[in-house]
Amino acid sequence: MPGAQGADEAAWTAHAVVLDRLAANRRHAEAHGWTSCAIERVSSGGRFELFGVPPGSALRAPVPEPAAEDRDVAWRALRRAAAACAAAFAPRGGQDGDRRAPSTPQGSAARDQTRERLPRAGERAGWRAQDAARDAAHTVLLTAVSVYTRALRVEGCSARRAAGAVALAVHAGAGSASSTLDTASLARLVHDAGCRSVEAYYTR
Repeated sequence: MPGAQGADEAAWTAHAVVLDRLAANRRHAEAHGWTSCAIERVSSGGRFELFGVPPGSALRAPVPEPAAEDRDVAWRALRRAAAACAAAFAPRGGQDGDRRAPSTPQGSAARDQTRERLPRAGERAGWRAQDAARDAAHTVLLTAVSVYTRALRVEGCSARRAAGAVALAVHAGAGSASSTLDTASLARLVHDAGCRSVEAYYTR
């Protein structure tokens, strides 16, 4: 159904953003002496991380996020994550409208209940898929916010300036990606990003 298909597309977009970020991190790590780098699934929920062998070691370890010299990479990843999140939260085919069942047609009560129950079950599945896609996209966005904020902090940027830079990047990425995202939803995304930026700035 259209709602489920839209949710699947949003989930895949968020997934692609994660893989793009990890691929960029891999290139950075290999340029700095890491070997045997690979993106691996680390949980049954589908989360991926980058692992490799650091310089001077024989043991595999998680590859850390790039430092400040890759601020531009982090900025582009944040813009992509914001665009994916905006696409996930944009209304699709009435999914965010009236969720009540359609009017019951005349006829047998049993037949009426069956006709009503089937579309409602399908709609519920679509809503669940859409909610899962939105949660995934939101998580990817907040992760990208943390990465970009830490890059700015390493460069000596203040917490206030870092939050402002994050808000601008998220607003630009989300605003350019989906003209159907309402102003209130866009404002909530920017607000969430700002809060995460402050948390990330003071987390060592």
